Amino acid sequence: MDAQDEMLQREAQEWLLRLTSGNVTVADAEALKRWCARSKTHAQAFAEASLLWENLARRRVACRTRTCWDMAVAATRR
Repeated sequence: MDAQDEMLQREAQEWLLRLTSGNVTVADAEALKRWCARSKTHAQAFAEASLLWENLARRRVACRTRTCWDMAVAATRR
C-alpha cells in the first residue's frame, strides 16, 4: 500500500467517524457524496471503511453475548 492509498483510507475513516458521530448534517452528506465521486479509489476507500465498521459492530455485539475468549477460539477454527 502506498502513501496515497493510506491517505485515502484515513480520509474515508474520518468521513465514517463524522457520519456516525450523531452530528452529521445534510452538508456533510453532500460533501461525502462529492468526495466519493472524485474517483473510484475514493469510493472504494469509503466502502472498505464502511465494511470494516460493520464488521467491528458485529464483533462488538458478539462480545456481548459470548466472551472474547470464546470468539478468539472460534476464530482460530476458521
